[in-house]
Amino acid sequence: MPGFDESTVGSVTSGPEVADVMAEFIATCAGGQASVIGESFGGRIAAWLTVRHAEVVDRAILAAPGGLRRSGGDRGLNLTPEEQQTRLYGRPLDQRRTPWQVAQHRANVQNAIRFGGPVWDEDLYQQLPTIRRPVLVMSGTNDQTMERRDIELFPERIPGSRISYLEGAPHVLSATYPEQFTQLVKDFLAEDRAQ
Repeated sequence: MPGFDESTVGSVTSGPEVADVMAEFIATCAGGQASVIGESFGGRIAAWLTVRHAEVVDRAILAAPGGLRRSGGDRGLNLTPEEQQTRLYGRPLDQRRTPWQVAQHRANVQNAIRFGGPVWDEDLYQQLPTIRRPVLVMSGTNDQTMERRDIELFPERIPGSRISYLEGAPHVLSATYPEQFTQLVKDFLAEDRAQ
C-alpha cells in the first residue's frame, strides 16, 4: 500500500484514497477482479476497496479489521517493542528485529494512523451495508488490539457476510496461525459462487 514498507506515499491522504490506489493496481495488474485479503488496517482498506470499487473485488477477507473501534483506545505507540509484539502476536517474537525493521514498523503504524483517520470511521460504518460481494471476517479470540464486539460490526453490517473465529489467536492471524488462516481462506475462495 502507498506509504508502507518501501512504497512512496504519493498524493494519498486518507484510507479511501489508499483503496483507490489499490483498485487501480488490481485493474492494471489483474486485468479485472481479484480476491482481496486485508488484515488489521489492511482490513479497513479492503472494506473501503469493496465499498468504492466493487468492480475489482471478487471476494473480500477482512482479518481483524480496524476502523470501527467504539471505545477509542490506545494505538500502542508508546509500548516497548516487546509489548507491541505481545499485543500483535500474542508473545514477544523469537527473533529480534533490526533497528531498520523497528523504524519501518513504526513508520507503517504512523501511516496507518494518518490514513486511517479516527478510530471510529463513521463513513465506513454507514457504507458497509452497500457491499454486495462475498465477505469473510476473521477474528482471533485472544485479540488484544481490537475488541470482539467492534470486529463483529463488520459481519453485522455487511449483507450475507459471516465471521470465523480462530480460537486463542491474537491480532495478527496470518503470521501466528498460518495453517488455520490459510485453510479458512482456501475454503472461502472455493465456495460455490451460487451461494
